Amino acid sequence: KQWYQRRVAITAGQLRVKRNKPSHIKFNIGSVMLHKRYNYTCVLYGWDERCMMNEEWQVRMGIASLEFQGNQPYYRVLADDDSERYVAQENLLGTRSVFINHGDVGKYFSLYDGERFVPNSALKSVYTYLQKD
Repeated sequence: KQWYQRRVAITAGQLRVKRNKPSHIKFNIGSVMLHKRYNYTCVLYGWDERCMMNEEWQVRMGIASLEFQGNQPYYRVLADDDSERYVAQENLLGTRSVFINHGDVGKYFSLYDGERFVPNSALKSVYTYLQKD
């Protein structure tokens, strides 16, 4: 249990505190989404207002071919294939909510209520506007 608590604290510590959700961030943490191009289902556990990856990563991922390139929100997601990914907002679609069977779901969420994943206290300490929920 101690190891798990340390791991969550380290993970939360790696993210920047976000007190408000800007209006151009369309999707909510805990939402289940579908990737338009690669057709995997995922749950959102974080966002950045624009792409925060380095230039080498952006070139490798073909960000220049996207309509809004790196100048759009990017989301941290847990995918149904047990991977973690960083996805442009334009590549995500809302979908029917399903449980995402990912090994790290418990790092960020306390439960799945049938519609969304409910952020845990560690995630709420980073996205402080979620504490109102």
